[in-house]
Amino acid sequence: MKMEDFKNIFKVVSVLLLGMAWFFFEFHLSDTDANKKKQLIETELPKECDFRIETCEEYRGFNFMGKNKFNETNFCKFSSSWDLDQKYHIGDRIVKKKGSLEILLIRQNIDTIKAHLYFKGDEILEEKRVRHINTFIQEHPEALKITSGANNVIYKEKEE
Repeated sequence: MKMEDFKNIFKVVSVLLLGMAWFFFEFHLSDTDANKKKQLIETELPKECDFRIETCEEYRGFNFMGKNKFNETNFCKFSSSWDLDQKYHIGDRIVKKKGSLEILLIRQNIDTIKAHLYFKGDEILEEKRVRHINTFIQEHPEALKITSGANNVIYKEKEE
């Protein structure tokens, strides 16, 4: 092999290593919990709002539109880290003070719920999963009677 071949191989390897280093630092393959918490606090803490919910689109968070007490339209986007899933209804009032880590959800029946900011995605996903299961059970209690068919006690015998 000639010396020029070694130079070309060195160039290719160095470009590959630089590309891998750039990719790692650009996309942060493993974000730490501390970084996620810091980023959430920086984006969610300064928000302040007080309005009645007219619509909400849930896509990578909660995009609310509502009217404030002066009948002005407000748009407010909260991250999916807020514990708001299946808790709000159209007509409810949302109050978020600047610098607070909780949202007050004042329902139409004068009930007030405090929604908190979660820093770990697993915590909120587990709560959402449990809440979805409980909601399904409340809406479809007959689903609890479904079995493999091995247990005849659950099924009513057919009358002839």
